[in-house]
Amino acid sequence: MKKLGIRTKILIITLVTLFIGIFFIPGILQNLAESRYSQTLNFDSNVLLEELAEDYTSLERDDMPRINNYFVLLYDNASGQLIREGSYFPPRFGRMHDLQNIKGLAELKEFTYKITTSADGKVTVVVAYNSSAPREFIDPFQRDFFRIYLFIGFLVVIGVLLATTIAFRPVKETISKVSKLEPLKNLDKLKELGSNDEVGKLIKTFNGLLEKTHLSSKSQKQFVENASHELKTPLTSLNLQLEKLANAENIDQNLVKGIKDDVSEIEETLESLLLLSEIKKTDYPEEPLNLTNVISDLINDRGYDIEFVNTDKLEIDTNLGLLKIILNNLISNSIKFKDTKAQIQTCVVEGVKTIIVEDDGDGILLENYDLIFDPFFQEDESRTRGHGGSGLGLSIVKSAIEKLGWKIEVSESSFGGAKFTVFI
Repeated sequence: MKKLGIRTKILIITLVTLFIGIFFIPGILQNLAESRYSQTLNFDSNVLLEELAEDYTSLERDDMPRINNYFVLLYDNASGQLIREGSYFPPRFGRMHDLQNIKGLAELKEFTYKITTSADGKVTVVVAYNSSAPREFIDPFQRDFFRIYLFIGFLVVIGVLLATTIAFRPVKETISKVSKLEPLKNLDKLKELGSNDEVGKLIKTFNGLLEKTHLSSKSQKQFVENASHELKTPLTSLNLQLEKLANAENIDQNLVKGIKDDVSEIEETLESLLLLSEIKKTDYPEEPLNLTNVISDLINDRGYDIEFVNTDKLEIDTNLGLLKIILNNLISNSIKFKDTKAQIQTCVVEGVKTIIVEDDGDGILLENYDLIFDPFFQEDESRTRGHGGSGLGLSIVKSAIEKLGWKIEVSESSFGGAKFTVFI
């Protein structure tokens, strides 16, 4: 059920409810019908009894349809005998029960009867009826119930489908729009419905969240840029002072070298932060490139110790600067963490142009596959000790790849280390 949509769940619940109703509703409706029928008989019998008490001689044959559901018995109070001329009951009923004397009323156990004395005191008036609904009333109901129920059920299902379609149309449109939003880059809000229902309130709340996210991201980027620029000047001054200090007498050169290395690492981190910020806000023109030549030239120019397997010679349209940033960081990362082997390969996987960079190092823990692209993320010291780095290389790679509209995945290499696959 967790994988089903809300609309499907509503439809299933409706169908199950209708199915269960088939077993319970007929009995409930029949009881209601019989109860209503009994109440009607009770009310009408009281009215009839009052009329006959006033004038028991008014019961004519023309009135018989009106009293069709009742038996009227008139007894002479002096003798206690039935006055047949004024009574009304089917002959078969008279043969089945001894009604000649008023004492015979005790035999009418399956009937409900009411007794009163006439206004002149000479006659006892009895109105009797059977409170159970007759079969001619119940049988048509039972016969037509399933046909009517199926028709009503069909209308209910159609109504549910139409209602859910109308109700969830804004939700589908919202999902489609949300998947395209990039609140960290642009402030694009969802179109509000102008309604005060749950969906309308959800969209308003989400728009508020988008605005807060965008402002927070913008503030964070601005802080990083400002901090990076502000720190470059004192670091440059510090390098100049270290140069002077290195030329002075009686100075521990190892200490000076250590400080220089720390300053260089800080400068590298600042450059990476500025590059990360620049990639996200800059538009890069594309040009036709031979991927094989770009990788070969890069390896030769940088002297990278990595094997290049040129499975497919690929021609692509992209930005050379961003491509080199991606390749440099992935190759450097693979070489840094390898034991003996690092490899880069170009190929076509299921029709998609692909770059694969892998090594035989310790690899990456499965639970960290998504985290390694976060800025400054580092795995535990036991796995990264001695490798250094600012923790921004893979973040820069991910940002550049997203800028180009590509995708990157990380997995375990057949060599035993990490494997990065770039889908162009």
